[in-house]
Amino acid sequence: ITSVKADSDREALLTDAAEKLGEIRNIMASGLLKELDSAGARELYSKQYSPGLQEYVEAASMYYYLKAGGDM
Repeated sequence: ITSVKADSDREALLTDAAEKLGEIRNIMASGLLKELDSAGARELYSKQYSPGLQEYVEAASMYYYLKAGGDM
């Protein structure tokens, strides 16, 4: 958990988080989703990719909450 003392610190953290979320989105779009599009791959590998996808959704949700003015 990060404690933010100034608005500039908050903006810097949100900017960094947006960049990292963008990198993850690019990775998912470039390889993972294409690979999982093959017949049966989604079911075969769901135990491997599902937890990571859930973590991404949680991180993105927290980012948008904080960006909208939610408390850290």
